[in-house]
Amino acid sequence: MMPVQGISSLLVTALLAPIVNMLEILTNDRSVVAWDRSAGTASCWGQPTAGGDCTMINFHGITHVYSTLFAFLAINQDLGIGHCWGDVRYGGNCSTVNFQGVSRIHSTEKIFLVINDRTGSGHCWGATGGAGNCSGIDFQGTTVYDNNVAFAAVKAGTGSCRCFGPSARGGNCSSIDCSDVSQIFRNRYAFVALSRRQNWTLQSWGHFDYGGVMLTGPECPLKIVPGFWRPGGLCSAIDYQALELEDHRLTTWISRDREIRWSKLLRITHVYSTYFAFLALDQVSGAGECWGRVDGGGLCEQVDFQGVTDVFSNGFAFVALRKAYGTAQCWGHPQKGGDCSSQDFRNVTDIYSTSFAFVALSGSTGVAQCWGDAAYGGDCTSVDLHGIDKVYDNGFAFVALNTASGVGRCWGHPEHGGDCSHIDFTGITQIHSTAYAFIGTGPSRSTPVCWGGGDFGGTCYQTSTSTSEVPTQTATDTVQNTTNAPKRSGVIGSEADRALFHPLFLSLSVFSLCFFAPCWL
Repeated sequence: MMPVQGISSLLVTALLAPIVNMLEILTNDRSVVAWDRSAGTASCWGQPTAGGDCTMINFHGITHVYSTLFAFLAINQDLGIGHCWGDVRYGGNCSTVNFQGVSRIHSTEKIFLVINDRTGSGHCWGATGGAGNCSGIDFQGTTVYDNNVAFAAVKAGTGSCRCFGPSARGGNCSSIDCSDVSQIFRNRYAFVALSRRQNWTLQSWGHFDYGGVMLTGPECPLKIVPGFWRPGGLCSAIDYQALELEDHRLTTWISRDREIRWSKLLRITHVYSTYFAFLALDQVSGAGECWGRVDGGGLCEQVDFQGVTDVFSNGFAFVALRKAYGTAQCWGHPQKGGDCSSQDFRNVTDIYSTSFAFVALSGSTGVAQCWGDAAYGGDCTSVDLHGIDKVYDNGFAFVALNTASGVGRCWGHPEHGGDCSHIDFTGITQIHSTAYAFIGTGPSRSTPVCWGGGDFGGTCYQTSTSTSEVPTQTATDTVQNTTNAPKRSGVIGSEADRALFHPLFLSLSVFSLCFFAPCWL
């Protein structure tokens, strides 16, 4: 991400916000909102142009808060009122949006989408040229999925799916057969659609380098049918019948070098992803297939998936763990977590990640092992992690917490949260993060503690204490700022996981965790 001009001088005279117990902490990439729902007020800090200044926002009656990368949306669902602030190019201006009857809200890095299920209408705003056009889409009865920049709306039972956003990054699904799609997975710039009743078929679309297509063009999305692979769309006219064996076990996966490979997938029980690749796994038979960039985890021919109990990922690599045997296999970028050949996985119970590194913890012995990029958490040889019961991360650093003793340990990039030697962790039970900083809270703490990138949430400034006046039903407040400005196993689950509202309540890292899939969809 591009560095931005420091803003500490603008806030040097500010006092720490009076934070009371059990506030809801919400973050985007560079700012923090500490929201007191009962009082109808909030304090914001971080980069003012990315949502760190909410002085003009009235939080009275607010029911949900959402974010893009550099903006926030606070909505009163009952009155149909919405307030936006932050960078207008990322959704910080919603003055023309009608929030009456809004029942669902979704967001990507740059786009907000609100849906009125009664009328089926939708409204999206944010990045010009990146939001796509959702005005003509009927959202009634749809399930909406999103990656970092695009949306996919699937209407169950009708075979209808509409995508919008940048077409090369998942916004074009015109060649996808959605007749029996039961679930969609995603990484940063690609989608994968699963059809269970159609022989566990997978279809992938989006950016080539992120596993969206297997040929050189967006017109050839990858389609995986158990026993063989084939491109879809305009490439589906290729005759592969001559290449299929009688038992349908031949893979017709044609990649850039026209390579033909064999597949052992007969069903799909799990789908995982890094930033750049996907893994489809049949945990019953112990077979797996990967696609996408090789240095992002897209090649796993040498991996034995028999007995794998858990799969973990960061931005560039996968880890397949066999707990019963105390072994693991890693693949992807070797310097960013794809090489774990020197690690001992006996007694490992949990694995966590930043964008570029992993840490494996043993619950019985308290031993921790790290690998990947040392600058971003891949080296913890000098960190004492005995007694640790919680681990948190942003994209660049780890925080390990012993809530009983009030001890916290940090490692990774020192300017982005990897140095917490000056922090008193007494009473801290929960850690939140922006992309570059951490915020610690707890029921016995009257104020939060912050560290990391000071301009991006790492210093708990008071930039605003919002008003609590009762709003009128037609009011919509907007603050306009024009300043320039990637865990655990992904079991295929039910659609009930996608609540009507899916706010970033008490979030850890908005864009560090959720886009290192597998994320629940």
